[in-house]
Amino acid sequence: METLLQQVLSIFILFLLLLLGFRLIVFAFQLLLRLLSFLLQGKGASHHQKRPVKRKQKQPLSAEQKGKLGEDMTFASLRQLPYYHKIYRNIIIPKGNSDTTEIDLIVITQYGIIVIENKNYSGYILGRENDMKWCQSFSSQKFFFYNPIKQNKTHIHALSKLLYSNGIFDTSMISVVCFNNQADLKKVPKNSDTIVVNERELLEKLKQRLSLEKSHYNKQTMQKICSIIEREDLSKTHRQLHIKTVKQKYQH
Repeated sequence: METLLQQVLSIFILFLLLLLGFRLIVFAFQLLLRLLSFLLQGKGASHHQKRPVKRKQKQPLSAEQKGKLGEDMTFASLRQLPYYHKIYRNIIIPKGNSDTTEIDLIVITQYGIIVIENKNYSGYILGRENDMKWCQSFSSQKFFFYNPIKQNKTHIHALSKLLYSNGIFDTSMISVVCFNNQADLKKVPKNSDTIVVNERELLEKLKQRLSLEKSHYNKQTMQKICSIIEREDLSKTHRQLHIKTVKQKYQH
């Protein structure tokens, strides 16, 4: 009987040892797998880790780029005029005493010549017709710029003089100052001879104004006006000199 009991006990102890050995083997195998996984991840990271991509920071638009953007929007609106017309951009013409003046946009129609001063400004815009300076106001900053109505009158005077000297005696001009749609025109002239508008209002205001005008030019005269502007335009030869002169004049 003792012999049988000893045999059973021996078998039970052997079973426990086998079970313990099996668990040790499983534990060792799991540990080995974790170690291999860790080593492989480290190796993969060293060879395949992507370097962070440096994104180029967007440079703020220059004043010239902003101006061109504003002119592009205004130009797109002007192309929708329901009359035969011709549009010129950034025309430089003489204004006497060896000075020149640059006109942002000129539109030739049978009802008159539209001269546009484009201002791609945002913020609150405040100014009266006869003020020397207008104000661009933000919540904490204010900037002042030359009265665009006066500025455009200089353009109109120079263009009228140029056309008159070339035989166009009926120089019917429509003055327009056009701001972009981000400008809030709080206190600007509403009843001036100069149309002061945001870009979104430009087309409708011009249609209203042109509907009140008589027909001044036939197609032949319009073509003559266009040829004068194209012949007298100095933008290809005098642009850099004009920019330099303007900067020297208004930098103080």
